[in-house]
Amino acid sequence: METADLLKALQGVEKRTERVSDEHVVATYVDSGGLSDALANRDNGIIYGRRGTGKTHALKYLEQTEAADGAFVVYIDVERDLGSTEGIYSDSSISLVQRATRLLVDVLGIIHNRLVEEAFNGPLDVCIDDIDLMCDHFGQIIVSDQGEVEETRGSESLEAGTAGFDANFGSSPRMGITAKADSSEKLTDSTRIKQTGVVRHRVHFGAFGSLLGKVVAAHPAPRFWLLIDEWSGLPMDLQPYLAEMLRRLFFSIPKVSVRIAAIPHRTSWRLKREDGGYIGVEVGAELFPILDLDEFVVFPARNREEQTSRATDFYKRLLTRHLNQVLKDRGAQQLDGHTQMVRLLFTQTTALQELVRAAEGVPRDALLIASRAALRAGSRPISTDHVRRAASQVYQTRNKLF
Repeated sequence: METADLLKALQGVEKRTERVSDEHVVATYVDSGGLSDALANRDNGIIYGRRGTGKTHALKYLEQTEAADGAFVVYIDVERDLGSTEGIYSDSSISLVQRATRLLVDVLGIIHNRLVEEAFNGPLDVCIDDIDLMCDHFGQIIVSDQGEVEETRGSESLEAGTAGFDANFGSSPRMGITAKADSSEKLTDSTRIKQTGVVRHRVHFGAFGSLLGKVVAAHPAPRFWLLIDEWSGLPMDLQPYLAEMLRRLFFSIPKVSVRIAAIPHRTSWRLKREDGGYIGVEVGAELFPILDLDEFVVFPARNREEQTSRATDFYKRLLTRHLNQVLKDRGAQQLDGHTQMVRLLFTQTTALQELVRAAEGVPRDALLIASRAALRAGSRPISTDHVRRAASQVYQTRNKLF
């Protein structure tokens, strides 16, 4: 294998997980420091992280490995699977009531469709009636506000008439009578709706939740997973309502585990009500922050040397796995391990360490910078200078766009 082969392969590395196959997701996943164990624990939890830190990759990996073990998994990408061309979730001309209701129904519709698919595949055939009934209760999932209706009705009638008599007793006698009557009636009916008072938000989940519990209990799968990606893509004023739905419907079912991937400081989990209660979930009591990938990918350690060693080891394996997947897809010889990768791809270890520093804890940026550095290197190994120039180009371009 030659250095040029790896430099070319770097240009074929996909930077976004949603664009690759399920096999690719598992093959390129780097498990480090008990990451997989944290992902698979039974608690309902949040995976925090900036964009590019691997939240989607982690959820996709969890989806594939748990499904392979017989679990039932529903994966929802908020930005891809929800919403419409009308932009109903963020349209300020539509009331919060309507937007929240539409969001809840859309999410439950996706879950219902997955259960229907599962029923037709066999495992849930005994529950098909309960699954079918779920649709009947979508209309009961409402968020209501106060209002008053005023109706006015009225009627008018009008009658008019004329009559006449004439006679002629000349050479040609003639006699006539004329009569005319007119009547009309006018009806009016109007309705006026007036919104008054403080808006109250209320969600009714009883019937749907009861049916869902029966279906989950009857399913032979040992675990039910609900994975929600790109949570921060939702408008922040709607997030507490979806969190409320998850809490009421899923958190009390022992077989169900919920995972949410979100960006810190772009989430809203709870909304206080006037009566002192809240809508949403309480983080730390009902929903747990099980992973913070911002912290994980910078590898906190006892000293700087240990941190550098752990981070460098992670990125060695990350690059090796991605390069081997590209080489495999092209039918080319694969790397024996990350030692061979470093020897062929970089002039020295310090060039790899410079890549780790330049990425600032974001694996996607590391892959992007490495591919740009490979273009600068031509057919030679990547040097520290190549990495620095590539990183400068990446970040300067990003700053110009934003």
